[in-house]
Amino acid sequence: MRPEPSEISRSVSVRAGQLTTAVQLGVRTGSTETAGVELGGSINWLHPETGFSSVANARLLLAGGDQKEWGMSGRLRYAPATDGAGLTMALEPSIGTTGRRLNDLGALVDADLVLNSDGPSAAPAVRLQGELGYGFPAWSGLITPYSDFSMAESGGGTIGMGLRYPRLPSGLAIDLRAAQAASTTDTTDHSIGLVGRIAL
Repeated sequence: MRPEPSEISRSVSVRAGQLTTAVQLGVRTGSTETAGVELGGSINWLHPETGFSSVANARLLLAGGDQKEWGMSGRLRYAPATDGAGLTMALEPSIGTTGRRLNDLGALVDADLVLNSDGPSAAPAVRLQGELGYGFPAWSGLITPYSDFSMAESGGGTIGMGLRYPRLPSGLAIDLRAAQAASTTDTTDHSIGLVGRIAL
């Protein structure tokens, strides 16, 4: 039977909005190589009247031997309209490996946990991502032109521009994006992508 991670959360009303805290714990038992435990925590703040929200996350994953993986991330977002119309802005800094692995701890009973750590002597990766968009009604739906970026302390980065149709009358959602990515070796890649989803 696959173990499920446990989570304890609590929401409280504060003078300026709603505050939600959560603690997550996942444990996988087995041999020294296959055992693992991950502890995660988050603080979420939302102010519905202004549309500002912020999130802070932290996680620590310990595996067999001295292996460990950790990360911290945050997000500051401004989105006054709940339906995505109008101005939206988001900024997301992070350090280390931020993707949670709680559900993976019990995926393969006899497999070793493969961590993304670069080793105890390596400096954790520092990244910054952001997006600016504006949604307005068009063609009986909502169209959102946006621009985004991501950069890393190592020197790589991406700049993108695109259009989203998240709610077309047919249930189809479309995201068209063009991007320019620069690597640490001074090479530049250009790409155009189209993603479509339909609700059945």
